[in-house]
Amino acid sequence: MRYSALQALKNSLLFIRKNMDNKQERDFILSAICEACNNPVHKIKTLAFQCLDTIAEYYYEYLQDYMTNIYQLTTDAISNENEEGVKMAAIEVWNTLSEMESALIDEEKEAIEMGTPLTGRAPCPRYVQAAMEHLVPLLLRLLTLQNEDDEDDTQNLQESAATCLELMSQTVEGLIVPHVMPYVQQNIQSQEWRMRDAAIVAFMSILDGPSTSDIGQYVDQSIQVMLQSFQDDHPVVRGSAVHCVRKICAHHLEGLSSEKLNAILTAVDQKLGDRPSIVAPACSAIFEICQGLKQVPPAPTNILSNGMVQLMTNLINVTDRPDSAEHNIRVIAMSAAGAVIQASAMDVDGVFGDLLPAILARLEAALNSQAVSNDDKEFRAQMIGQLAALIQTLYHRMSKEAVLPHSDRVMNALLKSLNTRNAAEEAFMAIAAVVSNLEQDFAKYLDAFIPLLLQGLGTLELTNLCLICTGGVVDLCASLQNLIQPYADGIMEAMFNIIRDVSVHRDVKPAVISCFGDVAMAIGAAYQPYMQLTMMLLMQASQQQAPDDNDDMVAFINKLRCSVLEAYSGIIVGLAEGNALAIIVPNVPNIMSFLSLLSNDGSKDETVLQKAVTLLGDIANEMGDKPEIKQQMNQPFVAQLMREALSSQNETIRQEAQWAAEVVQKAMT
Repeated sequence: MRYSALQALKNSLLFIRKNMDNKQERDFILSAICEACNNPVHKIKTLAFQCLDTIAEYYYEYLQDYMTNIYQLTTDAISNENEEGVKMAAIEVWNTLSEMESALIDEEKEAIEMGTPLTGRAPCPRYVQAAMEHLVPLLLRLLTLQNEDDEDDTQNLQESAATCLELMSQTVEGLIVPHVMPYVQQNIQSQEWRMRDAAIVAFMSILDGPSTSDIGQYVDQSIQVMLQSFQDDHPVVRGSAVHCVRKICAHHLEGLSSEKLNAILTAVDQKLGDRPSIVAPACSAIFEICQGLKQVPPAPTNILSNGMVQLMTNLINVTDRPDSAEHNIRVIAMSAAGAVIQASAMDVDGVFGDLLPAILARLEAALNSQAVSNDDKEFRAQMIGQLAALIQTLYHRMSKEAVLPHSDRVMNALLKSLNTRNAAEEAFMAIAAVVSNLEQDFAKYLDAFIPLLLQGLGTLELTNLCLICTGGVVDLCASLQNLIQPYADGIMEAMFNIIRDVSVHRDVKPAVISCFGDVAMAIGAAYQPYMQLTMMLLMQASQQQAPDDNDDMVAFINKLRCSVLEAYSGIIVGLAEGNALAIIVPNVPNIMSFLSLLSNDGSKDETVLQKAVTLLGDIANEMGDKPEIKQQMNQPFVAQLMREALSSQNETIRQEAQWAAEVVQKAMT
């Protein structure tokens, strides 16, 4: 009966806010739960700690009166309890407390940065920081309770303790370093493999909390030991060392010298032939190193240059392994390969000339392969998508002259890839990269590509694909300009259908509305047939409002308004270049009414403000010589918007406002 009653209480905890608001009832509930934490029956004790965990998440603000008791109960269970499930449930209470306090502390930091007072609550009481001195040693002791089999994915006490240390470090940041590092230094080279592994896991667990200035000296000193541990006699230690290096690369790359980065790169490259549980973090380490090396434009040379060919070969070969589905290493290796291309220096540009046809050959082979079972079909689609993503990266990185000889084959393969379920998104993004690279030389592929693009725009139930195809239209407009005019009817009809369809995910519509401006800038006066419907849709969108107490809707309406402003600007500029401004002049009063509404809207964000003054500048710049436009520009809200933008803390907005103010002033004189 006790267990059933406690389970019923746990199930109701989310719905007893009124009871928890009443101190007498709250005391009774907490007293019952805390009493159950001492019950001799393990499953009751475990459930009681799970109740405390839920209370910590949903009623954190009421914990102060009970924290002493909660601390004693949880630490006693972590230290003395024999049942693993009870220990893990007690640890989970501190995981939740850490997550709650991390969010509260971040909120307080943001308030300080913004110069705004913290309202609605008291400062975070920082229970985790207060408990750290006594809790950390208990957790460190549990780190030696790892599984002998490093391929065993069963949750164990070491993983629970490591997770708790990680969450605590994110909460208290650098304050945790002196409580953990003596243990690491004492045991990192122990004769006992469990102690060596525990030291590595302890160090790894606190890496994403402290700043590099707080922990950087230890990171620097650790590299040699960690790389030596790649060759440890015990596989568990070897695995932990590779994972630790991955986290170092993810969080403290800036604290490492080129020599140490090169040593890491060489070591993890050698691990790409290891078992999947090692290959995954090795690939992730390569990815993180490359993220830190990326420069625009590319550097003349970097640490990737010498071993570039072998590194790419090893990463791509991972996908050929029969066990490449394990630990997701196929996907992680291809992501790392893409990152290597993006981060590569100029002195390896010649490598890409051989790499592109090699990747293309793999894509063609995948397209021609037969898949019977569902697993085979999933593997085939995944490979096609990943190879398309690599081609996308190569087209962003290579010159037009380098890719042109291969582009017919590339486009043939990518067009076929569009018909592969679960690979269409990657194929569309790869084609967008081809468009951006080839620009007007892409025109010969339009007849084959546009029908598939329109088909993608019509898949209204697939939000992401629809967004990607909308981005494809933007790329076509920017790169081919008026060469897309023969296809404009189909494109505009598809986009109008998206706006009219009430079932479409709301995030798609702002992207499509903004795209109206891109089409207008591309085809100029030829946009005239679409003006009436476009203006009606833009006016309807501009009238949408959000309740002040709904932050999510306010953010969406700001996004929608940005798209409307971008569309108006694009249409005005496009018609101006086509000497067809007369067709939009009758719509200027509606546009100005929208801008007037924005000038008095306290919920508009900075992007809306910037787009609004840009539109005012475009109107003045392109139509300011017309008397009716001068009259519109003389309204008080115009000066109000300009003042607001000119006083912005954002330099980009101020610069845009300065330009707009100059052209408006010129139009008025």
